[in-house]
Parts: sequence; structure tokens; C-alpha cells
Amino acid sequence: MADFRGGGLDFRDADGRLALGFKNLAEGLRVAIQSENNSSATQYTADLPEDFRWMSSSTSSLNDRTEILYEKEIPLVIQILTSNNYVRSFPVEQFTTPEEYKDYEHVYAITILFSQKSLSDLISVR
Repeated sequence: MADFRGGGLDFRDADGRLALGFKNLAEGLRVAIQSENNSSATQYTADLPEDFRWMSSSTSSLNDRTEILYEKEIPLVIQILTSNNYVRSFPVEQFTTPEEYKDYEHVYAITILFSQKSLSDLISVR
């Protein structure tokens, strides 16, 4: 299992943008964040023994504007990798219904959470 949690940035600017770069989330992810006064770029990689090159895949992403509510996790991307011949695509809104993904071996999600708490407060809660 690849778990890229633990990345957290304490940006306090009201405006900014996020860029995600990936082909196969099982193998890694690039994240770039830019705000009015700060920027950050990070790459996460996983060295997994499984060969994902021949797997079927489906990737869904949030394409519409969405309301940002503090302390609420927002799904941005869902990617399914499977050895099944058929893979169904799910809208990111189905992130909260994991039972939908029971037929697939690998399901990855990228979510974002906006908070008014400091990063140190959020980390101490984990």
C-alpha cells in the first residue's frame, strides 16, 4: 500500500493554485502549490513490487468549481488500477462510498483539506 499522507503545508494566503502530476498513483505523484507569497513543489514516490504497466485503469478528477468548507476533505482524483479486463469509472463524489470499489485491487484517491487551524495543531491531532 502506498500512503503519501503526512505532507502538509501551512500557507496562510487567501488565493493560490495547485498542480498535480501523475501517470500512475501507485508509483508516485508530483504536487506543486503556489500562493500569493509562497510556493512549494514535492514529489512522492513508492517502490512497490507489483508491475502496474499492464493493468487497466480509470482516472476521474474534480472538474468543476466546488465550495471550500474548512475541515472538510474534498476528493480531487480517484484512480483505479486493476487486472480485471473491465474497469468502471466513478465520479470523485463517490469517494465517500468505498463499497463501490470492492471489485478492484488498487484504488487511490487524492484529497485536499483546508483548515483555519495551524499545521502544528492538525499534526498533533493525528
